[in-house]
Amino acid sequence: MNKIKLLKNVLIFSSIFSFLTSCSKGHIRYGVASPYLEVEKNEEGILKDVLPSYINDKINNKDNFVLFLHRTHCSYCNDTINNFLTPFLQENPIVIYGLNGDEFELNENEYSLYQEIIKPLGNIYQGYRVVPYFAIFEEGQFIQGELDSEFFELLITTYVKL
Repeated sequence: MNKIKLLKNVLIFSSIFSFLTSCSKGHIRYGVASPYLEVEKNEEGILKDVLPSYINDKINNKDNFVLFLHRTHCSYCNDTINNFLTPFLQENPIVIYGLNGDEFELNENEYSLYQEIIKPLGNIYQGYRVVPYFAIFEEGQFIQGELDSEFFELLITTYVKL
């Protein structure tokens, strides 16, 4: 009899806990209760393509920032910019830093830095680096990334105070 009551209590508690946490998709997917990172803001939101050396400086300065990996001739990247990033930045005046792999792949020093920056990101699918990809950096450290376009906005809004 006590086991049945215990089981009922566990089921009730589980249901309540599930209900309370299911209201926040970001909390479930990324384990973050509410946005907490302050990132660089601008009068208008912008995608600022920079070189890996610039991102390396941001890492060394222990900055908080959102990083967008993309390529010029990637149709998925262009779709992400046109259908997600541009409208998102019109509504949210933050700076998102971009690394466009096509812009520096022939520069040995920059490409080497790029390889170091992306090493911990985990944007690998079936052995290949995937773009488009968003990454969140806190105090210069990579903390979370997303390669599924369905969750790009959720990633940013989960971590970044807009």
